Amino acid sequence: MRHELKLNCISCGHSISLDENVYVDYEGPIKCNACSAILNVKIEDGKLRAMDFVRLSKPSLEDSFMRR
Repeated sequence: MRHELKLNCISCGHSISLDENVYVDYEGPIKCNACSAILNVKIEDGKLRAMDFVRLSKPSLEDSFMRR
């Protein structure tokens, strides 16, 4: 039976679903598919223990215009 661990992106609030069987014990980066934020998470026993915003994986629209 497949279970999902649901997290909310701390950058945009989008719901992120992770396969609980794969991420039962995981520490490292995940990417939000909605805003491209890279989040560092710590999951132990299938429960989120910590989440921090690292960076956006692509420049924002504002950053793109400022570089021209």
